[in-house]
Amino acid sequence: MQSLNPNLAVALFIEAACIMDFHQRWMTADTWAELIIHHFNIELSLSFNGSYLVKVLGRKHHKQLWNLMECDQKIIPCDHVGIFQNQYHPCSSSPVHCFYATLPGYSPKQTTNEKWFDCINHGLESLTKRTTHSKQICTNNHHHLG
Repeated sequence: MQSLNPNLAVALFIEAACIMDFHQRWMTADTWAELIIHHFNIELSLSFNGSYLVKVLGRKHHKQLWNLMECDQKIIPCDHVGIFQNQYHPCSSSPVHCFYATLPGYSPKQTTNEKWFDCINHGLESLTKRTTHSKQICTNNHHHLG
């Protein structure tokens, strides 16, 4: 089985983080991987999961990006990349890595009465859209987006 080049996986992640449909929500690394595979129509033999995405983002080569994603969310420079990383530990489970994308220079929306990890989005609305070269078509056949 082939594996996706790590640098390409990171480039696709950064590209996906620029897509407005994926903004303003915390999503797990697995959800981001699914969205990337779906949106960019990645071949099955090159598909990857969230663990692989976290692994390649954590490499020395991408340390600067990782550090930007971990910055203090209360003090965001105007030229910040607009991607944030956080993790939480569900009871009796491994840590779950999550990413949040927004416009450069902005921080994640703050929730008033909930912890950030209680608001994780699973990207279902984005995963049900089929992307074509000419238009996006909602798979439930009731909506067409041009």
